[in-house]
Amino acid sequence: MTQLIFLAQYNDGSEGGIFACCCSCLFPLMFLAIFVVAAVGMFKVFAKANKPGWTAFVPVYNGMILAEIVGRPSWHGVLLLVPVLGVIMAILMCIELAKSFGKDTVFGVLLALFSPIMFPILGFSSATYSGPVRDPNNTSLF
Repeated sequence: MTQLIFLAQYNDGSEGGIFACCCSCLFPLMFLAIFVVAAVGMFKVFAKANKPGWTAFVPVYNGMILAEIVGRPSWHGVLLLVPVLGVIMAILMCIELAKSFGKDTVFGVLLALFSPIMFPILGFSSATYSGPVRDPNNTSLF
């Protein structure tokens, strides 16, 4: 009986290596897939706004172009990199982007919170760009 208990508790440690290998390979691929889906959605949104679509794939530059689309100065896009201010700016710019395409504030908040899903919805929908909702001469943050 004691031999059976020892066999039930035997572990050669090979399961952890397989799990670590799957996680280390799977998570970067999932992240890359989410990035590509969001970037393709941004590509379509930028193309609708008469901006070069390839800019959606350039990390900091796409924030600057997004700021220009909603009528903000391009340096507001760089503020997306600032830790707390970046979250606030992303939400505000997504709301303004939604309004630039004739959508409501709720769509803008969802665009900020679920951008990998909402950017393709906005990009592939029949919504048209009606111009920036913000006065381009207004350089205030809020």
